[in-house]
Amino acid sequence: MLVFVEFSRPHNLQALNQFSPRVLQRSMAIYLDVSFETCWQRNIDRIKRLREQGIDAHYVPRERMEKSYGKDDRDELLRNSPIPVIPIPTEERDSFNELDKGVEKALKHLKEILGS
Repeated sequence: MLVFVEFSRPHNLQALNQFSPRVLQRSMAIYLDVSFETCWQRNIDRIKRLREQGIDAHYVPRERMEKSYGKDDRDELLRNSPIPVIPIPTEERDSFNELDKGVEKALKHLKEILGS
């Protein structure tokens, strides 16, 4: 069975620890590594594109986004995760080379987990 679960900042490690050891024994995490500033700018750009298309789109105010997502536990997650974590840098929009490497590494690990 293959299940994808998405977590957002700030408590990734805490969220992972909610799963049973049985689930975690055949699990891995992919961490899309990007700064808060880049996330914020991508949200603004997305809303602008949607509005240009005539879609009534709204964004979360920056203060609220900073409070909810301004910090995360990346370093703690990488050090203390009960499962392998594969960080994939996504800071640069054109970082397809890094993205490809991360996806390759994730697929290799996924095949090991699934036994194929």
